Amino acid sequence: MECAVYAHYETGNYVRSDVYLDDKEYGRALDTIVKGCVDIVLTDDGLGKVLLLKRAIEPQSDWWVLGGRMQAGETPAEAAVRNVKREAGLSLEPKRFKFLCVTSLLWEQRREEPADHGSADLALTFTAQLTAEEAEAINLDMVEYEDARWADPSAIISDTSYHTALRRTLQYITIRKQEEELHASIEAGVPDEEIGKLARISHRARKAIIDIERKPHMSVRAYSSAQEREVLVKASQAAQSAISINATAAGIGSWVYKTLGY
Repeated sequence: MECAVYAHYETGNYVRSDVYLDDKEYGRALDTIVKGCVDIVLTDDGLGKVLLLKRAIEPQSDWWVLGGRMQAGETPAEAAVRNVKREAGLSLEPKRFKFLCVTSLLWEQRREEPADHGSADLALTFTAQLTAEEAEAINLDMVEYEDARWADPSAIISDTSYHTALRRTLQYITIRKQEEELHASIEAGVPDEEIGKLARISHRARKAIIDIERKPHMSVRAYSSAQEREVLVKASQAAQSAISINATAAGIGSWVYKTLGY
């Protein structure tokens, strides 16, 4: 059972166009539209590490994850398939991509002229778990990226030198794992009393992050380290409380507690 989904509807017969704008027209378009993007967090065979990429071009010429804009007529999953194929050389089926979160982004700089006009993006973020063979077969587009590495999510979450939006995304990786364990316990027929305790833990961990996301008009780097620390402490405390439930729950709580960096 999916613990987080996105909705896609097609009304009537949408006619897809293969027309592309030249650089000048595209630059003008970026001044007037919010660009739809799909980002993808690739994980190793076990959700222990995530693939981070250092972008060579704007926006965000720094550490990020795979991704790019959607093309008109694509579903988000189709855009994820295309972007992973284009940027990493991997062919993954749409069903491999699991929805994580949606993020609104305003960038100061962009690749297209005038570069200082920046761009406005709305990014749907997915995750896909790779086999060991797929991870070995990654062939990055080195025009887009200048470096890559596999990283422990907890190290990124706790390091304020990384972009706040990236750290938030990796928090959702942790929450998704926790919710998957909860849903698996429900499907396995775990007693309702235990399910209730696990559900409370899952709710608290998600609420800790949602609470700060509700703050209006916050700049992407505006959360002070103290505020971010408070959010992570709340989430980790909720996860840590699972240790006292039972053996299964203790495993879940310990995993989330460790991944949050505490």
